[in-house]
Formats: sequence, C-alpha cells, structure tokens
Amino acid sequence: MNFRVSEVFRCGWVWFLVALLALSSLSPAALAAEKAVRQVKGDTSLFGKDVFQAWGRWKKTPDRMPFYPDGDVFAYHAYMGDVRRVASDKATKDCPPLPDTLIIPPGTYQFRGWAFTLKQEGLYRFLDVCKGQQQRIVYRNDLDGLLSGIAWIAAHGKSDSGKSRKELAEQAKTRKLFMTCGSVSSLASGILKERDIRARSATSLTLGHWNTYDNGHAMIEVYRKDIGKWVLYDIDNNSFFTWQGKPLSMVEFAYAVMGDYPYEIKPLANDTRLDVSNFKGADGADYAFLCERINTGIRQWYRRVVEVPMLYDSSVGRCFFDQENRRRIESNNKSFKYLEKSEFQRIFYGDAPGEE
Repeated sequence: MNFRVSEVFRCGWVWFLVALLALSSLSPAALAAEKAVRQVKGDTSLFGKDVFQAWGRWKKTPDRMPFYPDGDVFAYHAYMGDVRRVASDKATKDCPPLPDTLIIPPGTYQFRGWAFTLKQEGLYRFLDVCKGQQQRIVYRNDLDGLLSGIAWIAAHGKSDSGKSRKELAEQAKTRKLFMTCGSVSSLASGILKERDIRARSATSLTLGHWNTYDNGHAMIEVYRKDIGKWVLYDIDNNSFFTWQGKPLSMVEFAYAVMGDYPYEIKPLANDTRLDVSNFKGADGADYAFLCERINTGIRQWYRRVVEVPMLYDSSVGRCFFDQENRRRIESNNKSFKYLEKSEFQRIFYGDAPGEE
C-alpha cells in the first residue's frame, strides 16, 4: 500500500482530533455539564422535594369533588357564576311540595321527602341521583336573579328551537333546553312580559358575507327601573355588557363593538353554553365545528354580527337607522324598517320607551 505524505498527514490529524474529543469528554467541566443535562431531563423536584420520595406525605386530605351515590337527594343554587349546595332537613307533613311551575316565589318546599328553604332568588336544581331531577327559578323582585336563571336553563343548540313558550317552560322543569339565540330571546321576553317587566327584541345584522347559519344575532333589551335605562342582555351567551362599570344598551354595545372599545363582558350564568349535537344550517349542512370555533372567539364574532343594531316596537316593527347601508339591509329582510337616526332615538330611547 503506498500512501503519499499528504494522505498520512491528514489521517494523523483525524486520529488526533478523535483522541482530543475523547479526552475532553472526560474533563470535570464536561462531566458536570452532562450530569446537569441528566438532572434536567429527569428532574422530579419541582415542588422543592423529590415527588417520589415525598409521595403520600400529605399535610392534610386534599379537597375532592363530592361523590353523589345513587339515591342521594340534594339541591344546589345557581346565581350568575356562583353555585352552592342548599341545606336540607327531613320534611314535615305540613311542608308543601315543590310547585309545578317553572318560576316560583321564595319559600320552603319539599322534594323527595326533604325540605329545602329557598331564600335567595335565582335557579335551584333538585336531584334524586339517577332517579329524578327538577329545576325552578325563584323570583320575587331580583331581575338579575331571574335573567340569570333563564340563562342557566338553556344552552345554544337547535333541539328545542321552534317549540312554544308553554312547552319550553314545561320541559325546562326537568331538563336543560337547547335553543338558538332567537328562541331563547323570545322565551326570556315572554317570561319578563308576564311579570310586567319591559323587554323588547334587540337584534343585529352583519354587513359582511351572508350565509345560511351566521348572519346576525338575537338578544333582548330590558328596561331597568333601578337605573332608568334600557340594558342589553345576551341570554344565548349568558352575558350582559358594561363600559367602565356601566351597563350598555343595544346601540351603546354596537358602538363599543364597532369602535373597538374594550367593553366588559359580564356573566349571567356559568353553565354549559353549547350543544352542537344537532346544529345544522338552513341548507341542512352540519355546522357543529364552525359553531364551536365561533364560541371560542366571542369578541371577534360580535365584531362580525353586531354591525347593524335593530330594535323592535309593536307600533313600528323592527327598525334600524343605518342610512349608508339601507338598501343592503332591506334586501336581507323586507320587514326591516329604516328610521332616521333622530326618530329611532326618540322611539326607542325617549321618555316613553316601547315594549315588545
């Protein structure tokens, strides 16, 4: 074998570098670095101690979600985002049964042999685990409690849309309702009107691309005597809206949305908001995934669908005041009526507010 001097020289340098790398890997600094890497990869001392060595040495029994065995009878109260269990006692013979209406006054009532005192207003749910359940809204004069209760009993879906208010109220006594924004807004308006509370339909429309499932939104405006103004409630999304702590009307909310003001979204309920099991558009297509996407970006969605605020009054119909886009809006629905801005303001936000 004949090697030229240059080839031997290159081979020698290769072996020299290999040996140098091997020796450097055995240096104290390299060994320490390798140990540090191993410790990082296998570190189990995130809590200031090795979790395997300290396992089971709890200072106290950790809190756990309660277990509800079959036959356990109990009740809980839901008000806005707060949920609390209700104390109970064995019912006496003179304790009246739970009334057979969805909305009931405060009082002490019997459910499955147990007496529950319902002092606070809002939603109450009664459970005989795996055997039966009931729910009622307790209302006397707390409007927030009533609206919160309505928001708790319904989630966005389509299974119950189109049913009468009487049928919905009957079914709501024993189960969750699944309705679109228009259906739940109509239910809420009817419940409020039956109690002489001024409420009216508040809807909006997008000026963007129109499709078969998401062109606008239905909400309600409620006249709050305590603050002397109309306040917007999105029962479908369990929300009302404020700016610097002050509740917004429909037009104020639309102004905040379109003007990119950092308005606050206040919760009416903390229930399960969405049922996509039967969510189909007018064309029969399944929009379940789209519906979930919309609900994960609620502010972005409001920016799309709250471009044209509209209010309803029985004397004039469903009205809007956007003159610039009048033809496009009227082409969406012939029942939409244009009013001059001053006339719209006078009718809907004047001294004598209209009702639905």
